[in-house]
Amino acid sequence: LQDGGATAFIGAAMAVVTSAAVFSYLHDTASAVVVHSMPFGRRKLYSSSVISGFIMMLIPIVATCLLLMLLSGAHVSNDVVTSKDFSIEMLTISHALRWMLDSIIVVTFVYTMSNLAGIIAGTRLIHVLLALFINGTPYALLLLIRGYAAIFFYGFPEDIFDNKFYYVSAASYSVAKGHYLGKADILPMLIYILVCVAIGLLTY
Repeated sequence: LQDGGATAFIGAAMAVVTSAAVFSYLHDTASAVVVHSMPFGRRKLYSSSVISGFIMMLIPIVATCLLLMLLSGAHVSNDVVTSKDFSIEMLTISHALRWMLDSIIVVTFVYTMSNLAGIIAGTRLIHVLLALFINGTPYALLLLIRGYAAIFFYGFPEDIFDNKFYYVSAASYSVAKGHYLGKADILPMLIYILVCVAIGLLTY
């Protein structure tokens, strides 16, 4: 749980797929005609699609958290520890809850950006590709800038961006922080939530 790489990857993939699923009607002429002929406005249709997708993502995260809470107290037995450098950390309910909150923020951030892609795109394939582009471009550009700067600028410190490099996305931040959510993570998480709200209002 402490290593958020797998969690962030799975959560981001789930968010992109869910967004493509709930807004698939926009990219099919027959479905769009049927849905828009129903007696409710486009804003209500949009909000119901967003909420239904969010609930679909929330269910497996909450279910996993409940299973982790049932396993609270589990740890590596001293009998199997052969290295003095091996750290033993007990799984607690607090760890499970912080993992759940971290996962929810990651999927919400990627899901919101993917919904923006769905509104812009004209086909399902473009929706998915654009969602990957929007979510991955900031991180990729910063990675490219750091790589080129390290190659062409003499004496350029490669760790200059290490403290702020991964803040561009909730997913990359979850991977980079390398620890359970704590007090130091409150401000970045609030910023990600505000960004989600702003993008959500923009696409509403």
